[in-house]
Amino acid sequence: EMVAWEDGLRGTTSEQYETESVATNFWETLYWGGISGLAAMADDGFDIIMSNPDYLYFDFPYEVNTEERGYYWAARFNSVYKVFTFAPENLAQNAETSTDRDGNDMSVTTPEVSAPSIRGMQGQTWSE
Repeated sequence: EMVAWEDGLRGTTSEQYETESVATNFWETLYWGGISGLAAMADDGFDIIMSNPDYLYFDFPYEVNTEERGYYWAARFNSVYKVFTFAPENLAQNAETSTDRDGNDMSVTTPEVSAPSIRGMQGQTWSE
């Protein structure tokens, strides 16, 4: 079995690897077109491990506060509520209850493809 970050697998398909199974840590943000990227990775035959930074990265500030440490390139904040209400198999639903990193409402269109099978989720904690 092989697991890799999605940017390392882009432009390939699961059939190009000698392993029985190839999974990808899918880390696109929902508001930057993550639904379409998820559909493309699934179409290429990869097992999906959700690692979306706007919900599953734990190094963002806990609340919007200039004194709160954490870099917010993908989400302005992350909280226990946000993590536990994340709906990985219905990403459009998340857009109804979340905002983008700048606090704006999200507009997400679900692609006209069958929903990919989600193998699992993984939370990330990055530090220096």
